[in-house]
Formats: sequence, structure tokens, C-alpha cells
Amino acid sequence: MSYQVEFENDCLQKRFKELRVTLYYLAQRFNEIRETNSPASRWHSTIDKLISNPQVSKLITVDQVIRLMGGKLIIEWEDVENVSLLDNEVDERISNVEKSIEDVKDLLMKLIETQQSNNSSFK
Repeated sequence: MSYQVEFENDCLQKRFKELRVTLYYLAQRFNEIRETNSPASRWHSTIDKLISNPQVSKLITVDQVIRLMGGKLIIEWEDVENVSLLDNEVDERISNVEKSIEDVKDLLMKLIETQQSNNSSFK
């Protein structure tokens, strides 16, 4: 299964320049994440290629490098409705309030009926 990814090629390059670190530094951190005993130079060209053209890299590698650079990779499905926990809580509270209002209406109707019944018995 493959996916088409829309990605601004220069966004990683811009971030890399902002960080003012070397490719070797990122390769060292990457090596730590991968927990390999390889020298950092093994990852130097991988990271260089990824920063230049992320579409040709594996998603896991892109994710790890983005995290190394202080970011995170987010996948957003277009056909799925995004509902936050807060939205769910608000909907639940509204539902509870509506139920409470109905309960109060029922109690008031019973009270009115009881009073009408009591008033009619006094006549």
C-alpha cells in the first residue's frame, strides 16, 4: 500500500538552517535513536538526502528526523470527522442539560396537575 504525500521540500531545509547544527550532529542523534553501533557517518548521507528530498525516504525515517529537529509528523485523514474530547464532553453536557430540563418540565406538570386536583377537591 502506498500513499501520495504532499510535502514542501524546503521545509526541512529551512528548519535545518534554523537549528544551526551540522548533518553530522543530526546523524549522531539519529544513530542514538536507532540504537545501532554504526558510526554516525553511516547516516550522514541518509539524512542529507532526506532533508533535500523527503519524498524518497521511508516514512519512519522522515518521522525520526523531524522529531530530532524538534517537530512531529501528523497524519490527517480527510474523510474522518475530527472530534476532540472537549467536543464530546460539551455534547454530553448539553444532552444532560436537555434531559434535566425535560425532568423539570415533567415535575412541574405533575405539580400543576396535583394542585389542580387539590383545588378541584376543595370546591
